[in-house]
Amino acid sequence: IAPHDHLWLIRLSDIVYDYHEDIIQKMNSIFAGMSTLSNVNIVLILHNRVSETDEALELYIGVSSGDKRYLESAREKIARSLRGQFPGFKQIECDNAQAQEFLERAWVEEVDGCAISSVSVDAVQRESEGTGFVQGLEKLADSMRGRPYTLAVVATPVERKIGDES
Repeated sequence: IAPHDHLWLIRLSDIVYDYHEDIIQKMNSIFAGMSTLSNVNIVLILHNRVSETDEALELYIGVSSGDKRYLESAREKIARSLRGQFPGFKQIECDNAQAQEFLERAWVEEVDGCAISSVSVDAVQRESEGTGFVQGLEKLADSMRGRPYTLAVVATPVERKIGDES
């Protein structure tokens, strides 16, 4: 199965928002809206390309599913959510060939090291514990300036059962 057949990506070329707005809350609203869809993952990819003369951070957001039937409704929902939260954003939609080319380029480029990590987070539990300080992806991007990297975040909505106290 080719990954691009089960993945829809857009490249965000510009995001416009008021500095005084809570961007974390805006992103949480987008992800919360997507959590109602079953069989769909939310994908966020940061890819920093560095050459001797240039550096460019590419930000992609999208959806993936093992069942292609779910992609169209998920694609429409995430696009509407992005427009609602960030009315001035500009996007470049990737067709299957562009998504495949990006994935090959992002993970084939040579880097000094490679690390793969997995983190499991229960947002409801974190909110109830009062974790008020959250670092945004912009802090990560700033700290990695000048170094090539690809960061992929795949979020799978988890159904919370009533009465579940875990």
